Amino acid sequence: MKKTIHTLLLLFTMLLVWTSAWAVTIDRKDWLQPADLTGLSWNELDTMFNADGTWNGINVTNLDDAYFNGVIWASRDEVIAMFESALSITITPDELYTQADSDWAPLFTSESMFNTTGNPFPEDDNLVYVWAWTRGSYHTIYGVDQAFAPYIYDNTCETSEDLINPRYSYPVGTFDEALGAWLYKDITSTDPHHSTPEPTTLILLGTGLISFAGLSRKRYFNKA
Repeated sequence: MKKTIHTLLLLFTMLLVWTSAWAVTIDRKDWLQPADLTGLSWNELDTMFNADGTWNGINVTNLDDAYFNGVIWASRDEVIAMFESALSITITPDELYTQADSDWAPLFTSESMFNTTGNPFPEDDNLVYVWAWTRGSYHTIYGVDQAFAPYIYDNTCETSEDLINPRYSYPVGTFDEALGAWLYKDITSTDPHHSTPEPTTLILLGTGLISFAGLSRKRYFNKA
C-alpha cells in the first residue's frame, strides 16, 4: 500500500512539472510558455540553439534536458505569424499595434494561453506582459548590439490601450527577469484531434490522485 501511495505522489509531482510547461497549440505548433525561460540573455540562448532554431544539446538553464527535445527557438517572423493567427489580426512587423480595451490582450495573457512573464515596469501595476526573445541576427542601435524581443501586454486599466510591439529589441548581453524566450515544437502527428492538456485539467487530475492516495491510506489503517 505504501508503494502505491508513493507512486501516486510521484505522478502528481510529474503533473506539476508538466503544468509549468504546458503548450498552446497554434497552426500545428505547440508554443511553450515564455515564462519558463525568463532571466536569460539573448547571448545565453544563442549558445543553446543552432541558426535554424533547433536545440544543439547545450543547456544553460535549470530545466531538464528533456524539456528541449524537439524544441525550436522561434524567429521574429514566426512569432508575428503566431500573433496574427491566434488573435485574428494583421500586424506590420515594424509598427505598433494598439487597441483600447481589446478582446485579444486579456485572452492572450490569460491562464488558458500564455502565463505572464512578469512586468518589466512594476511601477505601473496595470500592465500584464508576455515578453520574450526571438532568434536571428542582432542589430546595432547607438553602438549597442540588440536582438528582437516582441511582446504583448494587457493594460487592465479600461481607459488605456493594449499593445503588441513586434519591433522591440533589447541588448543581447543583458537579461530581465520579465523576459523569456519564444519556443515551440512542430506537431508531427497527423491526428486532427491532437490537443495539449491545459493546466487546470492537469491540476484537477493531480488533486484526484492526491485524494485517492489519502483514501487508500485511510482504508489501509482502518484494516490494520
